[in-house]
Amino acid sequence: MLQKEDFANDKVDAGEMGAGHSVTALYEIEWKGNTPSDIKLKYQSEEKVKDAPGSTDEILTAKIRYKKPTNSSSEYFEQALTNKVVSLPNSSCSTRFAVAVASFSQWMRKSAQLKDFDSKRILEISEGCLSTKDKKDAFKEEFIGLVKKAREIRK
Repeated sequence: MLQKEDFANDKVDAGEMGAGHSVTALYEIEWKGNTPSDIKLKYQSEEKVKDAPGSTDEILTAKIRYKKPTNSSSEYFEQALTNKVVSLPNSSCSTRFAVAVASFSQWMRKSAQLKDFDSKRILEISEGCLSTKDKKDAFKEEFIGLVKKAREIRK
């Protein structure tokens, strides 16, 4: 795990992605209050929390450092994200598929948090995202096969 003080250190490697690749990350955000940090925090002071959760539309700021293959030093990118609710059917295929995968892991654990999200719904969502631009995705096909096998075992 990357130490906070190493975020701006170009000599410390925090993970690599090739050019043209993308990553989807799902986070569960829990409000914990003050957290000590060497990096200036935007939403907290050292003494007390400035804004309670939900008091503004802005919910987090993603801070990313990246290095182009031809550069010797990294560049910094920061983007604030707002609390904008988008229904699942209106979200991107990438988001829907990520929700299906995360939900499948919860379904396998028999999580009570999953509520009415069952394996049938997981399959519907993931199968709806199988084809992109008239091209099949082998990884998505493999995931759908895994869900189907798990459903058979659970019967």
